[in-house]
Amino acid sequence: MGPPTACLLAQPEGARRDTITIALTEPVNPADAPVPANRAERLVFAQLYEPLVRTNCRGVLEPALGVSWSPQDGGPGWMVTLPADAHFADGAPVTAAEVVAGWRERGGTDVAGAATPLGATAVAPIAQAATALGDRRIAVALPAAAAHDSGPAGLGGLGFAATRAGRGAWPVGTGPYVIDSIDAGRAPERQLVARPIEADSALPVLRFILALGADPRDLLDAGADVLLTDDPAVLAYAASRAALETVALPWDRTYVLVAHAGSPAAAPFTPETRAGLARDAVRIEARAADSDSAALACTPSGAHSKAPVSAASPRAPRILYARGDTVARDLAARLVALGRAGPDARAVGVEPDALARAVREGSAAGAVLSLPHRPETLCSAAAAWAPPDFSVEPLIDVRAHAVIRRGTPMPTVDADGTLRWTAAGVPPDSDVATP
Repeated sequence: MGPPTACLLAQPEGARRDTITIALTEPVNPADAPVPANRAERLVFAQLYEPLVRTNCRGVLEPALGVSWSPQDGGPGWMVTLPADAHFADGAPVTAAEVVAGWRERGGTDVAGAATPLGATAVAPIAQAATALGDRRIAVALPAAAAHDSGPAGLGGLGFAATRAGRGAWPVGTGPYVIDSIDAGRAPERQLVARPIEADSALPVLRFILALGADPRDLLDAGADVLLTDDPAVLAYAASRAALETVALPWDRTYVLVAHAGSPAAAPFTPETRAGLARDAVRIEARAADSDSAALACTPSGAHSKAPVSAASPRAPRILYARGDTVARDLAARLVALGRAGPDARAVGVEPDALARAVREGSAAGAVLSLPHRPETLCSAAAAWAPPDFSVEPLIDVRAHAVIRRGTPMPTVDADGTLRWTAAGVPPDSDVATP
């Protein structure tokens, strides 16, 4: 396991805590692991699984499961080395071949989860180009969109974690925590208990309360130590409570419009239009997405290219969104009101599987999708959904806030808004994160 990041949300206060209670207002499904479909899953999975690398809140690439990397000769690839003593939570050794095999199996599944269209599908092109060299080294020829001179940042998502099948519902990972088999999230407990793998660890036990449909303010009143939210009413309530502090996390989701090249929806967006969508179309904190984002800069070798608007067979005058995603719903409704899908158009919510199928088949004028705000994977995420004759227009970026009870051991935060609990205490040279 890599060293703890210096990006602490705040300096710790009070005595060491044995247990932290974390309230979750979205579902957590072991079948999704290790690829999260929402923020709640990302919070849980990040404690159990490790990608090869991480990008911390300062934008610096850090080791995670991989301890070192070096560029490959002759292409945009990297050689990543695993530690000699790498092992899963159940004690089994981690081998390069097992890591690559897990990626390929994961990449062969279909897109799942409205909140993470990247899902496992975008792992596939990288997984197919990965090779295990002995037990400890993995050679990866990254697509151009995921390649960086400073290191293999494209391997930083949880889709590139090492996992193996366990005896229960949860895949076994290499993170510092494991789900307690007694409290596996089954009714009536509706909780998950994550315990440190090391018996003498200074890490606290993490008690996740699955409170779907509950008012987050009631959860805070009931003593929850940590809550992730983007609800303005909850944030205002937390600001009024002296026992709570609120920290804005890094921007973690980018909403894009995927539109057929022959549709009015594919017309370019101006910066003013994006700013208006961020200001007026949604009810949570948002900002205009960068018009020069990776989704527009990708080349065919990077998995997607922006197609020009051209004459084509007409699509149904609908802009689709994943049912249950209120931000996508509000954006789709505003785009329809702006005439982006032509006359008599409608915004229509569909189930995630139907949304993926409609986008791939080109049966609608366009769709609003939520993608991870990661420049090195945004292109691959879009390509996982959109056929080559579709354009991808970034619309807005959004983020959550962490509400934390004072005196709670503080987590670290990565560049994508992932919270992780590392060893208690703050190294002398640590910084306070200001995302």
